[in-house]
Amino acid sequence: MRPPTSIDLIGQDVWSDESPLYKLAVKDKVQSVILWGPAGSGKTSLAHLIGKMSKRKIVVMSAVTEGVVKIRKVIEQSINSKSINKGRHFLFMDELHRLNRAQQDVLLPGIEQGSVRFIGATTEN
Repeated sequence: MRPPTSIDLIGQDVWSDESPLYKLAVKDKVQSVILWGPAGSGKTSLAHLIGKMSKRKIVVMSAVTEGVVKIRKVIEQSINSKSINKGRHFLFMDELHRLNRAQQDVLLPGIEQGSVRFIGATTEN
């Protein structure tokens, strides 16, 4: 059961009217973010709200289940979307700490070149 609006998530220190992350999301200035915390702390909900506030498509993936082909496809879709003035997608990668070397090698250039905006979530430090 995810909070449908930003008001429902307020109360978290990272997401209030005065927080830098909230202000960046409202202005569509969030580029890349890594969210760290225990399971059930709202990382995925926060990622969805960032995408919603930024008015961008958010593609949800898990480092455990998605492979290089799917990551590459999402980056290509984001590039194509930008070329038709719809803006880059947010790629939300859950279990970020589980990315293997091949997944990292595909993902990193897309993030560095700005082809996709990135939100990662992890329970590991």
